[in-house]
Amino acid sequence: LAVIAKKIQFRAAGIMIIVLIALFFFIRQNADRPEFARYNIRRISESPNQFSAGRVQRVKYGWSVFKNLPLSKKLLGIGLGGEIIVDNLYVYFLVKLGLVGIFIFGWMLYRFFSTFLQWRSNIADIALQSLMNGGIAGLAACLVHNIADVLWLFPPLAANFWFLTGM
Repeated sequence: LAVIAKKIQFRAAGIMIIVLIALFFFIRQNADRPEFARYNIRRISESPNQFSAGRVQRVKYGWSVFKNLPLSKKLLGIGLGGEIIVDNLYVYFLVKLGLVGIFIFGWMLYRFFSTFLQWRSNIADIALQSLMNGGIAGLAACLVHNIADVLWLFPPLAANFWFLTGM
């Protein structure tokens, strides 16, 4: 919300950065305590694959699949049939839809967000504008989360994204 708010953008973004840095240092200092073992940031740097339950290897596998495709499949993808397990929505779409499909997907997201931001600017009621800000933030959070997971293949979570988009 700090990024899309009109008036408090710089102050809110600065406060968010300070809070995140403080949280990072707090977790780093207390990572050896048993109750904070789950958030041990040093585990990520020691073995990213162990921490993420193999996600890094699966994303590397997805990239290797894409690199080994012929040029026509790189452009148009291999299609949505078959199974490839990649824990990154964008790499998954790159393999399945190709460069053309990922471009169309990016254009579609750009149109969604530009339309939503334009609608938000035209709303005079602060309560409705706040709801619109929350919806936009929810969509953005869903897209950021898809860097580490492919939620759109799990119908209840995919429905959540499209429900937010519909609102």
